[in-house]
Amino acid sequence: MVAFKWWTSGLADGKALCFALTVASCALVQPARAQAPAKVASEDACTKDDVCREHYNKAIQFYKQEYFEEALPEFKAAYDARQMSVLLVNIGRTLQKLGRPREALAYYERFQKADSKPEPETAKRVQQYIGECRALVDDAPAFASQPSGPPPPAPKPGRPLIIAGGVLAGLGVGGIIAGGVLGAQASSAFDEYSSTVDEYAKLDARDTTQQLQLGAGIAGISGAVLAATGGTLIAIGVVKNRAAAKEHATKTAPTQAPSPTAAPAAPSVSLLPSLSVGASGFSVALRGGF
Repeated sequence: MVAFKWWTSGLADGKALCFALTVASCALVQPARAQAPAKVASEDACTKDDVCREHYNKAIQFYKQEYFEEALPEFKAAYDARQMSVLLVNIGRTLQKLGRPREALAYYERFQKADSKPEPETAKRVQQYIGECRALVDDAPAFASQPSGPPPPAPKPGRPLIIAGGVLAGLGVGGIIAGGVLGAQASSAFDEYSSTVDEYAKLDARDTTQQLQLGAGIAGISGAVLAATGGTLIAIGVVKNRAAAKEHATKTAPTQAPSPTAAPAAPSVSLLPSLSVGASGFSVALRGGF
């Protein structure tokens, strides 16, 4: 009974709490078998800080119950309150228990830098933990350290041809439209030529009609040629891009099977203009397929 009263009185004074913190702190850096805990000075900064002591006691309880996920933030909160080097070991040990050896190794090394003269037993245990973590890091598969992310985009060697073909096709369409406008004007001039009875006016109307017909023919034929050339370049560029994309897919994922849920490929469209010239004029058409 006397001993019990002395213990409760000492706990109220903070001395027994300091001793309990000392024993619990050493539990993380001691091996599983029973050994004498390392001594910590009674003037422990964490035991005098309410915030540090509260988080530390919670961390110890979680750690003993093997709730390492819950113990880790409590150890870190205790260290934030009081930067005691031994807490770095506790954080590292908890990370090691969670299967995060690389992070644990960083905390062990921080402890070695922060405490140049640790307790011999603590230094020995930390060195042992460092060896364990380094072995785990070295045994990790090579692909684990490689950054993950989307594969690089496929090259598009046909892009310049597609751009040039689009420009030529645009010019060709403009030429065809101009040819149609000139053809309409030529038809109007021919009507004027047919309806006039004045010889001089008839000659002027005839010359105008011939010039307009010539211009319409040149503009239409030139436009059709440009449109056909542009369409051909576009088709060649598309073929080059598809070949490059297929080769790229083979190199980046040679063993990957297509996903059954993948969206179907977009339908391809190819259009090529064609020119027909006859006795009554010319016609332009677009031919292609899906």
